[in-house]
Amino acid sequence: MPRLVVAAVMALLCAPLAVLAQSDEENWRRCASRDAPDAVIAACTAVIQQSGSSTDRLVGAHYNRAHAYAAMDNHARVVADLDAALRLKPGNPLSLTWRGDAYVAMGQVERAIEDYSTAIAIDANASPAWYGRCNARTRLGQLDQAMVDCNEMIARSPHIAFGYDSRGRVHLLAGRLDAAIADFDTALKMHARIASALYGR
Repeated sequence: MPRLVVAAVMALLCAPLAVLAQSDEENWRRCASRDAPDAVIAACTAVIQQSGSSTDRLVGAHYNRAHAYAAMDNHARVVADLDAALRLKPGNPLSLTWRGDAYVAMGQVERAIEDYSTAIAIDANASPAWYGRCNARTRLGQLDQAMVDCNEMIARSPHIAFGYDSRGRVHLLAGRLDAAIADFDTALKMHARIASALYGR
């Protein structure tokens, strides 16, 4: 077969593969974008369903789709995507903490505490897990345990205003008004627009 003919046949065979690869990359780009939630969900679903995606890309697609579902307040779907991410990468503190947040939004506070506790057991420096468990325990009226969690969170991330806001709320519910005001003041110095701190103070 003449060399030019061979080259033409190979080009025809490879063209669909090139188009497919381009489509896969476009899906990933849109999945990782800040497009409208529906568009992100569609693109991430395509990434998840396509064959040959790496584990890291699949986890990223589940994260990004979970973000999109969270923007739509579809917390059950958020949990489903984080379940899938945890099957791919078990024991990830970020996934566990985020799933705990979703459980709180669904009113399943005790399940949230289980996830936060697991995340903390895996990584004691996981400040978001300490923060989440502090707020969850506050919701359940477990103020002594919530205070411990708030203190742990602040010790690890003293620059984050929301830790002081949460601890202020614990102090307030426990009747320690001066301590509550001090924490709310600290939170507002760091972040002047925390509505809960303004209201609590």
